[in-house]
Amino acid sequence: MAFNENTRVKIPAILHLCRLGHKYLSLKNAQQDESSNIFTDIFRDSVSGINSDLSASEKIDSCKRVLFSDAFLHGCQQLG
Repeated sequence: MAFNENTRVKIPAILHLCRLGHKYLSLKNAQQDESSNIFTDIFRDSVSGINSDLSASEKIDSCKRVLFSDAFLHGCQQLG
């Protein structure tokens, strides 16, 4: 058996997180917005329960504006 980063780190970490109750999301069939790394199908379902007055595309656009705003990026730089 070849020992590498996958066998020593990634797979055990994924198994541990799944045992703690997290759900593994494969990137193979994921619907993901490449510019923001938001999983659009999961985001739409989760946020529609909280804020149903906006469409899914409007919600994602709103999040992108916050993520890519200068104030947000400046705050992140100060943390790092």
